[in-house]
Amino acid sequence: MLSRHLATALLAVATLARCAPAETLPATATPPPTPSTTTRPVRPDPARGEALFRAFVPAARYACVTCHLPNSTQALLGPGLAGVGDGVSPCDPQQDLEDYLRESILEPDACLTPGFSARLMPSVYAEVYSEQDIDDLVAWMLTLRQTNEAGQ
Repeated sequence: MLSRHLATALLAVATLARCAPAETLPATATPPPTPSTTTRPVRPDPARGEALFRAFVPAARYACVTCHLPNSTQALLGPGLAGVGDGVSPCDPQQDLEDYLRESILEPDACLTPGFSARLMPSVYAEVYSEQDIDDLVAWMLTLRQTNEAGQ
């Protein structure tokens, strides 16, 4: 009888172990920024923002580019981003575009793009990205204009 309970317990532990990730990965998507010699804020870097967009984020289990096409308005899992730098908030046209893009990353369900449902985008980026990371992502997204579909 004890052997049967032990076997059942071991089977349950083995099953649960398969559900857990094989290893624990750090939450950050990129290495920490190089320390600055001054105290003034670092200017947003669109090139670094694009690199962050393409980088795998372990806590989200995806890279942004997995779900968003940067050079198309066509949807993948999330909305295409071509022309987002020319856009306005679908919830509040008076909202500053930079604020809307920042909110879309940090609180993805706060203002949904028409045609997309809540809880589709991971909501881990406030814990994963630094303020500088968000500034860089937003700076890059602002370069995505309709007249410049490649984002360059």
